[in-house]
Amino acid sequence: MDAAFTPNWRGSWSRNPAGEANPPKCRTGRIQVGFGPFFVPAMLAGLFDELGEKPMRYVLIRKDRPGIAERRAALQPEHARYQAEFLPMIVFGGGLVADGTDTSGELDIRKVIGNLLVFEAPDRAAVEAFHANDPYTREGVFESCLIEAVWQRVPDPDA
Repeated sequence: MDAAFTPNWRGSWSRNPAGEANPPKCRTGRIQVGFGPFFVPAMLAGLFDELGEKPMRYVLIRKDRPGIAERRAALQPEHARYQAEFLPMIVFGGGLVADGTDTSGELDIRKVIGNLLVFEAPDRAAVEAFHANDPYTREGVFESCLIEAVWQRVPDPDA
């Protein structure tokens, strides 16, 4: 963990000793989770098959800070490249938009106010690492973040 990091259990911005803004940490249930700079998505490619285990599903919900639309738009290509290597773990996801936003066609990325991703991952740490290293997170796009395990009921995941 970065020595200059200042924990912030509220999921909001804080300042480290150098005066730089720290991104919000993800809330995971009632505890606050720290992030490390590690994660190797390539090693996860065949992990579930090798172990013969069914992966757990996790939801990652992130809300943007107000007034960040232009920054999000500028970072979108880098975020898309970063996210591409994780696509085998992502069940579904998309941008959060305000009620009344027309989503029937192409949407200007500036209309997105956050995102939601559902992962099949070996553990919560894999999702935390994805979030921590995402260019959007590193560049301070998010105001809040939530990671929770999901017990999928509908549709039946085994059907």
